[in-house]
Amino acid sequence: MSRYPMIDALLATCCPLPTPAERSHLRTSLDLTADAVAHAIGVSPATFHTWEEGHAEPQGHYRDAYAYFLTRARAAAESPLTTNQPAPDASTELLPQHAPCVLCGNPASQQVDGYPQHLTAAECAEAATPAPTPSPPQPERRIPHPHPGTSQRSSTSQDPIREAVTAALAAHDGDPRQAIAALTARATPDAMRLLDECRRGARYDIVRHPALPEILRKPSPRAPDRIWEARPDWQRPQAPEQADPVAALNVNGAHLAALKTHLPLGQLQPTDPHPHDRRRAGIHRITPSAWEHSTYLPNPLGPHPEPGSVWVTEPTLRLLLRISSSKHALCDPPVIHESYTSGSTENLLVSCATS
Repeated sequence: MSRYPMIDALLATCCPLPTPAERSHLRTSLDLTADAVAHAIGVSPATFHTWEEGHAEPQGHYRDAYAYFLTRARAAAESPLTTNQPAPDASTELLPQHAPCVLCGNPASQQVDGYPQHLTAAECAEAATPAPTPSPPQPERRIPHPHPGTSQRSSTSQDPIREAVTAALAAHDGDPRQAIAALTARATPDAMRLLDECRRGARYDIVRHPALPEILRKPSPRAPDRIWEARPDWQRPQAPEQADPVAALNVNGAHLAALKTHLPLGQLQPTDPHPHDRRRAGIHRITPSAWEHSTYLPNPLGPHPEPGSVWVTEPTLRLLLRISSSKHALCDPPVIHESYTSGSTENLLVSCATS
């Protein structure tokens, strides 16, 4: 066990991940499906495909889990005679309850350096084989003979719903309440996988569901959005000298922005933020500049005391760029770190009135 886990985690984020081609090769060399690895990491298959194809990069603890999977997959690929045995300095512990293995996605009873994992390839293969469940006796039914000239097809389709329920019960030691809670938490990705399974073998191409940027995903259903809304809540600390001036401004003033706004029309895609493209709209992670006019003008970001970068929408970014231009020169331009954009529209109220 490392004496400095926080330093190890910091250095892990600085190390680049393998190339997209190598990521796919490492997974397929172990005969693992993208759905299984995505389920083990805790993301949707669509999001995992964007990582594997290089369209987006994982962030936060998702990046740690994906980097750990790629490291273990590379070790297994370089030493085919060596199974899933952990490294000599790895910490192996028993889990209080089963959790999905980072290599195969099936329930595992142990963890290596904090990640659920089977210790051998045989354990992965054994966990992938569903345990036979006794079925209740069925009443005998007569099967009518087919009419002459017709053929009878035998159904060989699997039952993914039964398999998911069986795996959830096994992962929670047969507790139906915990199994139902786990299935409810991942209902949406499971439904998307079921839809893809139903489309398999049909006479049209399988449509890949568009990936959603991680910043737009809520940590929990009741958690707030992670996009900052610039709602002014400001008043002058001293009485102004002008006649009939604005002395206070609350959140109602934010509705004035609806007179001219910029909305994305299509799927948000990772976009090079330099330079800023005024033909597109979306969300942006920026570091705003210092605001030194609070005595006379409200901060465009509103009461945002937290330092560092912040995610904002297109109208807020354009306001900051406009007031930092040579025409106004009220502050320095914001630093744009990353952007997700698509084609844009503006003049929302005019568009609604004429449509």
